[in-house]
Amino acid sequence: EAIEALEALAAEGHLDPAARVRLARMHTTLGNEDRAIELLEQALAERSDLYEGKNDLAFLLTRRRVDLDRAVELAQEARAALPDSPDVADTLGFAYLEKGLPQAALPQLQEAAELAEARGQNDPSILYHLARALKALERNEEAASALEDSLAVEGDFPGVPREDARRELQALRTAEAAKGDSS
Repeated sequence: EAIEALEALAAEGHLDPAARVRLARMHTTLGNEDRAIELLEQALAERSDLYEGKNDLAFLLTRRRVDLDRAVELAQEARAALPDSPDVADTLGFAYLEKGLPQAALPQLQEAAELAEARGQNDPSILYHLARALKALERNEEAASALEDSLAVEGDFPGVPREDARRELQALRTAEAAKGDSS
């Protein structure tokens, strides 16, 4: 009902940019990413100071692996404006990771995990992204530990089925065991 009411206001041109960002988040939650991207683009065209909207758009572009240069740029702008946000640090790290820059991703993701933990919000997706960066840097023991931590957190695991994370953890453990047997 809330989405329908906000969409009606948007259709009439009576929805301000900040409200469009909120509506985009609702659509993202429901899996309507195309509409979310459209709303975020509209909102940012009108107001370039909506840093949470920039972060949300950067995340969606990164998740889709499209226009990664723009995703990084949007995430960098959001990170500069919102330095204490674990979600924004995670988005920038995730964008760097998808762009093939795990060395740049790692400090962002480490800080995202620290910021989330300081707030009592251990986010499984932040820890998963951290594990991926560590794995890309061949720091497999640390990656396995981060994956274990991510799987221990209750709650959503956006974009990645828990079973996939469990398989990745098992593959890391198997690779480390094989490495240990060969030395």
